[in-house]
Amino acid sequence: MPEYTIRNFKSFLGNEGHGFNLSLYRDGIKVAFVIDSANGGDFEYSWEDRERPQVDIHITGWEGKPVTFKGTPEEKIFREFCESLPEVKNDIDSSMMKVDDDLFISRLIDEHLSKQWIQKKLKKFFLFQIGNDIGTSKYQTIPRNPNTTQEKVIEFIGKKYPNQKFKLV
Repeated sequence: MPEYTIRNFKSFLGNEGHGFNLSLYRDGIKVAFVIDSANGGDFEYSWEDRERPQVDIHITGWEGKPVTFKGTPEEKIFREFCESLPEVKNDIDSSMMKVDDDLFISRLIDEHLSKQWIQKKLKKFFLFQIGNDIGTSKYQTIPRNPNTTQEKVIEFIGKKYPNQKFKLV
């Protein structure tokens, strides 16, 4: 299964909210430039292999019906990868929905921004999660100072939250 990552993420304010542009990589190789111009439409993909002969791409459309169109070989790999992912829960109404290309990119961006936020916070704080918050985006903090070691933080958390699982980031 391919591994997709993003690099060179930049956000900006557009006509209908925040937009972005980024480079999409598959297994460490740049395959596309992606932009959301913040105009209310779908993301735009500029595939690196756009000069190669077009191929048929078969996916399931948003109405659940088969859709066939022409695209680049790299686009076919990406769309078929997204098509193979399990359905996810819709945050709005908890219904299940297929992962399409734009949703997959949005999730990569969320992951990227979350990692950036954590790295920034770790410069000034120890971050930890307690109980049911483990694995979510909810973190608690303890300020860093020259006298605070990781061992002291673990001891403090254990005393403050006895009999609870915790995860130190």
